[in-house]
Amino acid sequence: MAGEDRSEPTTRGRIHALGALVFAIAVGASLPGLDGVFVFDDWPGLVENPHVRRVWAPWVMPPAPPFTPLDGRPVAAHSFSWNHVLTGDDGRGYRAVNIAIHALVALLVFGIARRTLVRVGAGRAAAGLACVGAAIWAAHPIQTECVGYVTQRTTSLMALFFAGTLYATIRADAERRRAWAAVAIAACALGMGTKESMVTAPIVAAAWLFCFGGVGAIRRNRALLVGLAATWLVLAGVLWPRDGHGDRIASVTAPRAVDANDGDATAPALRYLRNQAQVVPHYLRLIAWPTPLSIDYGRPRDVPWRDAALPGALVLALLAATGWSLLRRSPWGFVGAWFFLTLAPTSSWIPIHTEVAAERRVYLALAGPIAIALGGAWFGWARRSVTAGRLACAVGVAVVVALALASAARYRDYDSRVAIWRSAVAAVPDNVRGHTNLGAALAIAGDTTGAIAALETALRLEPGYWKAEYNLARQLERSGASAEALRHYRALAARDGLGLAETRLAAHAMSEGRKADAQRWLERAVHERPSLTDAHVALARLHALDGRPDDALRHYRLAAAQRPDLAEAREALGNDCLLRGAFDEAIEHFEAALDAAPALVGSLNGLASALLNHDDPGKRDASRALDLATRANARTDGASPPLLYTLAAARLATGDADGAHDAIRRGRDAARRTGAAGLVERFDALAGMIPTGR
Repeated sequence: MAGEDRSEPTTRGRIHALGALVFAIAVGASLPGLDGVFVFDDWPGLVENPHVRRVWAPWVMPPAPPFTPLDGRPVAAHSFSWNHVLTGDDGRGYRAVNIAIHALVALLVFGIARRTLVRVGAGRAAAGLACVGAAIWAAHPIQTECVGYVTQRTTSLMALFFAGTLYATIRADAERRRAWAAVAIAACALGMGTKESMVTAPIVAAAWLFCFGGVGAIRRNRALLVGLAATWLVLAGVLWPRDGHGDRIASVTAPRAVDANDGDATAPALRYLRNQAQVVPHYLRLIAWPTPLSIDYGRPRDVPWRDAALPGALVLALLAATGWSLLRRSPWGFVGAWFFLTLAPTSSWIPIHTEVAAERRVYLALAGPIAIALGGAWFGWARRSVTAGRLACAVGVAVVVALALASAARYRDYDSRVAIWRSAVAAVPDNVRGHTNLGAALAIAGDTTGAIAALETALRLEPGYWKAEYNLARQLERSGASAEALRHYRALAARDGLGLAETRLAAHAMSEGRKADAQRWLERAVHERPSLTDAHVALARLHALDGRPDDALRHYRLAAAQRPDLAEAREALGNDCLLRGAFDEAIEHFEAALDAAPALVGSLNGLASALLNHDDPGKRDASRALDLATRANARTDGASPPLLYTLAAARLATGDADGAHDAIRRGRDAARRTGAAGLVERFDALAGMIPTGR
């Protein structure tokens, strides 16, 4: 019968051993990527995303900053939350999980390939061929992005569910067991909640059943296929509240503007299609010769039809051959369908405005060309003799070793932000965003001269590109070229209205004592961009200096609403709550400030004071207050009268009268030296609370 598995005369032990070998090769090829830096979308999507630092109920869609990799991708977001619980913020912990996911996907690729080869009559060679193919897939340098670029776990995790869906479908068809059908549907649903590219998984499963089982397999598994199609409702539910399309590349939301990852929201479908006519052949070239690689290919470009015609004709010819072969139920037809269907969500006419190409998009598609190359070599030549088979095996081993070494070299680019962006601009020299981010990376590394050169290159490529111009102005300012920097800031303020340049112009005005001008620039900044936290903080400081605490607190609240981990704002709000006797709120704000900045003296002291003076005796904690006050005084060498007062009060509350007396003496002396008469009186009152007889 068409749906039955033709038994492969290979022992189960050998299959398991080859599977273990594939898993080990995937891990070994990826281990050089364990160390590295966070890059590009890792910052807004993970490092600066406070939502990954807590565990959410399984049915909750974890929030994420808009247009970042975890936005609207609940399964991936949950994986990072649990990852953080287990390993904290350490990048090695995140990458270790990425490596494990990659190895599991390789194992599924091996399983799918072996069972498919059995169907086409490969016999004893099926397991060996599948092992070589999966090893090449796992060790290929184009896969490094899904390990080294941490947030691109969204792709590899989706691939795990995609491959799991197909593998379980194959098992369900061969064994006629409902359990495998349930696994396939569950995996498909989870994949739909991981990344939008999962959308084609039900179609790929149907294509496999048709190609290797005919219409009979489709009929036999119609309940399974209906279940797989029903998971599109999961994807629809995830996408419903969202804006944007496809892959999420975040826009800069903080005034530091160290990364540039914006897109052109006007890219039409046909323009994107012309770009993809060139991109798909580029992917094929990288599969055959994986260098140079780039973390960023930039935004869609204006590609004339004449430039897209020849590569587009090649793609259309391959599509036509795939369709013809699939209708004839040829295995080559399924392999071609796998390649094009896994690429279709990102490499067709549906525009992804932020990124014209990405190597991670080939993550699953890579298996197609590998299958064609291996299948062609085996069925066309290698199986004809023992010598040819051994030679083919030796070539396969050499290819795996060469690819693993190339992957190790690629992972070295992830050792620093400068290295990864140097490789990006070397691969795509006309990528303005690449040069902008290289400039930002050089600036962070302290190479101001190099940063200015990279940013000037970006502006030559695209005059008026605001992120390059803003970062260039920052570097000119730091190098002492203030007049040139101000010229760029004023041009940006007049042209773009994004608030960033206005914030810097306000800082310059403050440095010259022009507080009214500074306030005017800052108010314009927050009007143009209400989410600009640095402008709110600067306004809060300005109002505090002018003796307007209510206005200062209003801006601190707005800043904290945008960035709950902003320590300065949370400390200011905590102090306000402390003065009003709102001790629970004060404790919450101080705790948040200390989570972000554990050595923040004001928050250490404020939290200690709140724990000592809480109006609910059951919530007072003198022991913890003493620890906090001790840490605060250690940071100031015991020279601050307010901090010494809290320390004295904490020692007194814990029964340490001698320690309290010592802190009072030192604090009173320090207060007298600074002329703080009010504090001297408070120390005297506290001294009166020490038990008599001392």
